[in-house]
Amino acid sequence: MERSIIESKEIFENSKVPDVLARYEAPCPELFLKTCEELANKHFGIPKLRDLQADVLKSVFKYPAVIATLPTGAGKTLLYVLPSLVWQQGLVLVISPLISLMRDQARRMKEANIPCLIFTSDQNEAERRDSYLTLMRGEARLLFVAPERLVLPSFARALSRVKVSMAVVDEAHCVVSWGPFFRPEYSELSQLFAKIKPEKILALTATASHASRQIIKSGVFPEGIEVKEIVSSPLGSNIFLQVERAFTEDEKWLQLMKVLKSKPFKKAIVYFQKRQLCETSALALKKEKIQAFGYHAGMTREQRMSVEQYLHASKQSVVVCATQAFGMGVDISDVDIVVVYGFPGNIEEYFQMIGRAGRKGEAARTILLWSGADPKRRYFQFQASFPEGEVLRESVSQCSKLLPGLGARRFVTDRELIAALKLDKETAFKKLPGIVGGMRMLGGLESVPFGQELFSLRLAPHQSIEKLLGALPQGVTRRAFLLQALASLAEEGFRSQEGGEYIFSIDALKEEAGLSWEKCLEIMHYYTNSKSFSFQIIDSQEAREGYVLKGSLPSLMSNFHKYHKLRSIFMESLRQLEVLAQSQTCRLASSEGFFGARSVMGARRQSFACMQCDLCISRQSKRKRDNLFSEFASRAINQP
Repeated sequence: MERSIIESKEIFENSKVPDVLARYEAPCPELFLKTCEELANKHFGIPKLRDLQADVLKSVFKYPAVIATLPTGAGKTLLYVLPSLVWQQGLVLVISPLISLMRDQARRMKEANIPCLIFTSDQNEAERRDSYLTLMRGEARLLFVAPERLVLPSFARALSRVKVSMAVVDEAHCVVSWGPFFRPEYSELSQLFAKIKPEKILALTATASHASRQIIKSGVFPEGIEVKEIVSSPLGSNIFLQVERAFTEDEKWLQLMKVLKSKPFKKAIVYFQKRQLCETSALALKKEKIQAFGYHAGMTREQRMSVEQYLHASKQSVVVCATQAFGMGVDISDVDIVVVYGFPGNIEEYFQMIGRAGRKGEAARTILLWSGADPKRRYFQFQASFPEGEVLRESVSQCSKLLPGLGARRFVTDRELIAALKLDKETAFKKLPGIVGGMRMLGGLESVPFGQELFSLRLAPHQSIEKLLGALPQGVTRRAFLLQALASLAEEGFRSQEGGEYIFSIDALKEEAGLSWEKCLEIMHYYTNSKSFSFQIIDSQEAREGYVLKGSLPSLMSNFHKYHKLRSIFMESLRQLEVLAQSQTCRLASSEGFFGARSVMGARRQSFACMQCDLCISRQSKRKRDNLFSEFASRAINQP
């Protein structure tokens, strides 16, 4: 009989943690930090940690929970790698948003001779089995997983059998920017950590305003836990910030050409807001004898990897014309110019983009090129993405007949949703994305992950999974495996719900039940023939053109306060970008206060000087400007 990978007896035999590394104990923060520095030198050739890294590590030692915002390129990886080597028992669990990011981290750990594991959706059964075996034998110091893996009951059971010294949420801004939208698992981390009970929890990001940090806290840290905050500027001290305004799109393009031709550079990124602009701009730059490539999510994985590999290896000047897809998981050094062409979605997106520059501490230049139409265009797009509360309320009410009720889920096609909203084709194109986004934030809708195959299960009236389990014969059976998997994967309450319906991922069901899809189908046909339930397979193509609805109308209406809060956070973040672009004193004065790195309020904002933006530098005399630029470059070069 087939069994779940993690239930295999061989995995738990001889599962004591071996001494795979020389381990260390540190009885106080100072000794802990000293040990971390020794390990940083040993494994990465870094003789001394930066001040911010030292602050975070000492806080990790002293507090059960820490949230730290450090600029991109500030060495956040070391903040969980080094503790994983210091603590004698257990492992460090890292929640990472992208497979490419996990694979890149695994490669770097291998180069540093630090054993680690990754679990990804593209692993086959044999690879997953090997990973489970390694996990249970305690042969890894680090474990990288996506939040979707963490919510699988089978994986949670596996983790319950090992000691987790620390849980880390890397790129924690995803809790805010992705959790309410298309990756709801990010919003469930606090509940999962309450069950796993890691000794420490660390959330890391480069960009999080005060309001965003409150959402991260509630989404990541279990209730009642003391959380230490460490907040720094979102911009590294080696990055110079410049803003150029144009009055027409043609003038904006001419300014870009001037930037790329005025000074020699190694590698440049130009961020555009549309894929088509990436492609047409790369072609236009090539005509100007500037080597350029496009990069966006519409390209195949192989095409994007080819661009990344070329950038890593290139010794010539090269420009990447990219969308935001060129971000997390793409680690390219020697980027000394980043141009943001037009307004991105908000100031947090903007700092994520310009943080791709100067990742090794070298001096780098960033330019925001914008015209008067950009903020207007962005506010219009914001209104389309975040409808006014009353408009969304009316739309949700129109969809009430499609909602499956508390604890249940239902698959609906694009066409069904548009028909319920009574939208014509042209209006649907404009309004549907905002309505869908709003329903996501209210907890009533989920998009299907790309490439997923689903099946829809509808129980017969007066029938429940609990009743079906109770009717099973004594002993272990395949039917029990399947029914228990269904109960585990569904929301709490579905087990006893009579006549309910639910949507399951076929891949998740196979893994949870430990059965092949053929065996799962055989059992489901048995229950269909006995009229216990009916089911429908939804292939990946059909799934891509639809949504999973959940909850009831009252439950969605009760969440409108969350929608208003998120909407105001994103609106203020967009407004802060406009403030930065239009500032007449210091570019960073307002954003420093917004991110909470420094309190820059009232009259003090008028006199605040960051000394790394165009406005602050331009106010100095020529001699002072030259000295400042020299100090700026020197400070960057001497960064450890």
